[in-house]
Amino acid sequence: MIGCYALSLLPLIVGFFLWWKRGEIALWEWLLAVVMCLMVTGLIHMCAIKSMTDDTETWSGQLTKATFHPEWIEEYQVAIYKNVSRTRRVSDGRGGYKTEHYTSREFSHYETRHRRHEECWSADDNLSGQFSISKQQFDAIAINFGGVETVDGHKSGFDSGDPNLYVAQNKTGYIYSTTATRRWENRVKAAPSTFSFATVPTNIVVFDYPQNANGWNNSDRLKGSAQKAVPILEWDKMNSRLGPTRKVNVIACGFPAGSDTALGNWQEAKWIGGKKNDLVICYAGDPQKPEWVKVFGWTERFDCKRNLESLVLKNGLSIESLPVIESEIKNNYTIKDWTEFDYLSVEPPWWAYLVIIIAMVVTQGLWWWFAWSNDINKGGGRLY
Repeated sequence: MIGCYALSLLPLIVGFFLWWKRGEIALWEWLLAVVMCLMVTGLIHMCAIKSMTDDTETWSGQLTKATFHPEWIEEYQVAIYKNVSRTRRVSDGRGGYKTEHYTSREFSHYETRHRRHEECWSADDNLSGQFSISKQQFDAIAINFGGVETVDGHKSGFDSGDPNLYVAQNKTGYIYSTTATRRWENRVKAAPSTFSFATVPTNIVVFDYPQNANGWNNSDRLKGSAQKAVPILEWDKMNSRLGPTRKVNVIACGFPAGSDTALGNWQEAKWIGGKKNDLVICYAGDPQKPEWVKVFGWTERFDCKRNLESLVLKNGLSIESLPVIESEIKNNYTIKDWTEFDYLSVEPPWWAYLVIIIAMVVTQGLWWWFAWSNDINKGGGRLY
């Protein structure tokens, strides 16, 4: 990429020759060409690096309240304007005047209007704020949260209907898990280094990364046989308890019986070691009695991963073993300090160089054509 920045200085040399030998090029035109070239190179360089290092991670949270918004009617005022025909005297260009007709838009009066607000239900969590839910979901949340309170809706322009809101605050500590994605810079996946992973062969079958796209209350962080080993809602509740305090996203992948232990390594390679806050438990065979267990993730505590391997190998993966797994993560897991990877140098892909060269040729060609053809001379004045 240094070569591209060096190439962007070419107008400095060409422009100096044209400025020195020819009168058509002004000093500011020459210098602006250099600035434009550097800006184009820098912008494309930045976009290329951003596309290579941009990544997302999953955060876990929980509902804090649910709200029923009953139907109500809002009254508001609308300003009404009318078109008024008027005349005025204007110069006729010959020393006299003529009458001109024109239309003016002027305020007339206010009219009262009404707007209906349909009933709806919403929920708030500690990650994304407020989002819509169904009536059935609200009713279930209200029961588990300990009932509904009536509060003043503070509805501006209220005319009729129900002026209140009906809110279910979490009084019981019941957990409704939620997930959200957050963007971050992943230099590891873009920079060849000692942390690079091999490309997974096409004949090796491993799991795709969880997208958590099944709704606010249902993730897909359990893969393979792990989906039947533990209820997903209980797994997500564990993540909701651990996520805010330990900054971790726990995933489990269950491979078929007889699977080679290398599949755990290939799964790690497929996910490039996992996202910043991932802690992934891989195993093969019966989840109650796994044949082997591998845990990977970016953490400062390697002993936590080894302890989890021993715990799952001994106790299996089940709803009964969840408290033990959660306790180990709560007490010993520490997320990796990703500032340690700031030293990694990211080299843009080949297409970035091609785009830079094409952009420079086009922008410089247009600019120098403008500088050559306008009537500004070397001294900054007009040629004629």
